[in-house]
Amino acid sequence: MWSAESRPKAEDYDRIPLKAKDFFPSRTAPIVYFSRFFSGEVINHKVEQTNLYAAQKKSMKWEPATSADIKAFIGMIIITGLHVLPSIDLYWSSDPLFRVNEVAEIMTCKRFKKILENLHLNDNSQIPSKSNPDYDKLYKVRPLLEMLNTACKNEARTSTSQSIDEAMIRFKGISSLKQYMPAKPIKRGFKVWVRADSSTGYVYEFQIYTGKNDDSTPEFGLGSNVVKSLSKSLIEEEVTVHLAFDNFFASYPLMQYLYEKGIYSTATVNLNRADLPKFMKPIKNDKKKEKERKEKLKLTREQYI
Repeated sequence: MWSAESRPKAEDYDRIPLKAKDFFPSRTAPIVYFSRFFSGEVINHKVEQTNLYAAQKKSMKWEPATSADIKAFIGMIIITGLHVLPSIDLYWSSDPLFRVNEVAEIMTCKRFKKILENLHLNDNSQIPSKSNPDYDKLYKVRPLLEMLNTACKNEARTSTSQSIDEAMIRFKGISSLKQYMPAKPIKRGFKVWVRADSSTGYVYEFQIYTGKNDDSTPEFGLGSNVVKSLSKSLIEEEVTVHLAFDNFFASYPLMQYLYEKGIYSTATVNLNRADLPKFMKPIKNDKKKEKERKEKLKLTREQYI
């Protein structure tokens, strides 16, 4: 049981706000921020794996990619996403109505397509078979995901108020990982579990949901396992943090687990959960008492039980 002395004060949860670990002047160029996440390590990994894949498939007329090539390629991909044309070739068109010099003058269309054809992030020769317990649906992008997660955690100090929830990355293409969430603003795409700063939304850590097990076995404790996984680094840091999440994740055993690990938590909860106190459970065969019970449980904004 908590005592009045041991329970943190509400203002303690705002004691450490989000702040970058390094100082950046107000006029810092966007490329500096971008490079903190897509670092030299990320670029060099892409260079190595792209050249390896090109060699493995014996790509015709391949010239080994350099870090400058990959940086230029990423910049061109960003531009083509902002300035959308019906086909790739049009960015190099002689027609000034279509031509985009910021793309066309960086590298030739053939070179761009060749890099696009061979761009890789992980060694295909080492991918486990689907029958292997270590099989990973995200194997081909796993190194990048791990490096981005590390960068997200390293670039900001740990704030004392965080939340865990699901997010959607819009995607309408063909993928076995695509999810349909009718209640979300973005209904189709990749579902991502996220641990973020409660005030700013800065992402500390994320995990892409790969779907139900191929053997169709139930996903018992999925929400609880997500919270435990995303809070693991907080436990290792031994930082007193307040975590908030919704009823999909919440359970009494989970919140007790977090409390024992030094993490305080707040969550919404469904009234039909088996592990709730008796005063919260429906009273059968007594409509009057059930009505009184419901009235007592009605909460206004900022109230809790």
